[in-house]
Amino acid sequence: MKVDRRAGADDGNRSGNRSNNDTRSSNENTLVDRKVIIEANKGMGVGVYDEKSAIKWGFVGAITSKYPPNMFIFEAPLELQQSALIAEFNQYIINVK
Repeated sequence: MKVDRRAGADDGNRSGNRSNNDTRSSNENTLVDRKVIIEANKGMGVGVYDEKSAIKWGFVGAITSKYPPNMFIFEAPLELQQSALIAEFNQYIINVK
C-alpha cells in the first residue's frame, strides 16, 4: 500500500508536486493502487460523522458511488460506527495483520 500525504494546507516542509527523480511506474500511480484514509478524530463533527457521531450516509454514498469502497480506509473510533460500516461494506473488508 502506498501512502500519499497531499491533503490539507502546505506546511512548507512537504510539497504536493512529485520531483523529477520519481521513478515509479505508471501502474503505481493508478487509483487502484491508492487508499484514501477517512479520518475521524474523536468520531464527532468531522469527516463522515455528524455532531452526534452518526455516519453521514449521503456523503459516504457519494464517494463510494464514484470510487470503489475498497479504496477507502474509514477511521471509526466508536463501536457503533464500526458496526455500521462493517454492516454496509462487509464484502470489502480485509483482515490486515
